[in-house]
Amino acid sequence: MTLKKAVAGISNVDTVIPGHNPVPVAWDDFVAFSGFYNDIVTRSQEGKAAGRSVDAIVNSYRLPSEYSNFSAPEQSLRSTVQYIVDGR
Repeated sequence: MTLKKAVAGISNVDTVIPGHNPVPVAWDDFVAFSGFYNDIVTRSQEGKAAGRSVDAIVNSYRLPSEYSNFSAPEQSLRSTVQYIVDGR
């Protein structure tokens, strides 16, 4: 939700310094990453609501074509899904 709020609430920005990456990124790239990350969050929440396990959610995740510039390595995806399923 924080990324969605940032995208919706910040205007007139050209460059962002992300919290986990010291390399500045263009605003449009930040917006695209927000969409990518929120896709993972949404799919994880849906999987949790359906009673699926972390393994099942991770194994069924397919990177949407609109986010083909991003990657979802299994370990990173698993950590994110676990965090969401645990309700953090």
